[in-house]
Amino acid sequence: MLTTLDKAELRAEVRRLWAEEGVEPSRMRIDSPCTRLTEAQTTYRLSRFVPDLSD
Repeated sequence: MLTTLDKAELRAEVRRLWAEEGVEPSRMRIDSPCTRLTEAQTTYRLSRFVPDLSD
């Protein structure tokens, strides 16, 4: 999981996961938690779905 204020860093990590680890973008989730109007920057949180292999 990656948490960043930098949109370019977020895009770079998505590209890296896809290129180096073969993680399809459809298996990734990008959240942007709600911020108050007084906060100047948006935080981005990148996570990826991991299949449950316990079956």
